[in-house]
Amino acid sequence: MAILNFTEEDFTAEVDYMTIWEFEKQAEWAFSSRDILEENPWIPIYIIIVYLSTTYIGQRIMKNRAPFDLTRALAGWNFMLAGFSILAFSRTFPELFNTFNLDDGFYLSVCKRL
Repeated sequence: MAILNFTEEDFTAEVDYMTIWEFEKQAEWAFSSRDILEENPWIPIYIIIVYLSTTYIGQRIMKNRAPFDLTRALAGWNFMLAGFSILAFSRTFPELFNTFNLDDGFYLSVCKRL
């Protein structure tokens, strides 16, 4: 697993529209999924095989059974997903808004590689 190497300088840019949280400054949690998949190309193949197998077997097992009552579980899932979406929007929108307000902001954010 390749860890991205960030330095303190990467997080010293002063922005007045967003607060950088402490865990974001400590980038030990960051990793590159591309590196993991390049080192282990069989992982997606196994995931696909397991998914297709469990889907097929699950349909056969549940064919003659009563459906589960998932109303409460799905309501909880929807509330958690809504909370996550609100949090993600509150972290993403200020950056997106300020980037697009720059000269050539769209080009710099979408077309140009850093």
